[in-house]
Amino acid sequence: MDVLVLIDKLDDLVHNAKPVPLTDQVRVDKEEIYDILDQMRATIPEEIKQARWIVKERQEMLAEAKKEAERIIKEPSRSTFRSSSPRCSAAASVSPARTNRPKSAEPRASRLKTGPGTAGGMCLSDGRCG
Repeated sequence: MDVLVLIDKLDDLVHNAKPVPLTDQVRVDKEEIYDILDQMRATIPEEIKQARWIVKERQEMLAEAKKEAERIIKEPSRSTFRSSSPRCSAAASVSPARTNRPKSAEPRASRLKTGPGTAGGMCLSDGRCG
């Protein structure tokens, strides 16, 4: 049973208990209190075990994603210019003013987003990650 449900039961038990006249105290059934406390003792270790498992899985996923990101970064890109290519030297000699890029085109770095839920922590603004 969920610990929060048990806490609610305990709260209801105290809230609905009979008041002791001329005091702000109430009378509760000791056995009911002990029963709820025993249930809490049995439930809390299981919830802690589940939380630890979730944390472990998260750490493993992050480590795997980091390895994949490092592999992708080290992998040579198909669009990488090679010095032996004749097209590379011609493309490198073109001045930025003579490119056909629209003035509204934003630099690649400004299109990058980072944050949780992105593969390797980086995504392009169009949603492509990796």
